[in-house]
Amino acid sequence: MYGFNKETQAESAASKQFESGIHSNVELESVVFESPRKDGTGDKVLIFNFKGEKGEVFRHLEWPIGDQAADPAKSAESMSKRIKHIATKFMTEDEAVLSGRDYQEFCEGVVKLFAGKTEGKKVAIKLLYNKKGNLVFTKYLGFIGKEGKDLRVSANETPQLVKEAVQPTDVTSEGTVDDLPF
Repeated sequence: MYGFNKETQAESAASKQFESGIHSNVELESVVFESPRKDGTGDKVLIFNFKGEKGEVFRHLEWPIGDQAADPAKSAESMSKRIKHIATKFMTEDEAVLSGRDYQEFCEGVVKLFAGKTEGKKVAIKLLYNKKGNLVFTKYLGFIGKEGKDLRVSANETPQLVKEAVQPTDVTSEGTVDDLPF
């Protein structure tokens, strides 16, 4: 009942992640309002699913503005600017207009706004590593363009192109054998 054999695939090309940097010919596969968890439990968030030429994937999530935000109005404005920045790569400025009474209504409106407008359109995206080592869009606008030449990496973003390697514990070669638990 449990087990694996030589036919069991241990790697999946379908979930290949992008590397940091600028990527051209990227499709926005979908915009959904759902739980980001694989089992579908938990609160819903706005998710932008991107796919690259070689099957690479990237999910950009827009979380609700919580009570703990230092300035909820500013945070909501920043979210709106990021979403409009993405929208204007797939539709005109005049089409990229939306409002909602609350987070859920706003997100459902975003999903409807993008419906049918992304098919066959390719964009360029800029991805950097955050402090936790996860790939993210930059905090500031300029993370998506119609072509790669529309994007650039600034000097202050250059360190975020390289994922910090976990440093091993500094252990000297003397006396370490006795310290091993096996």
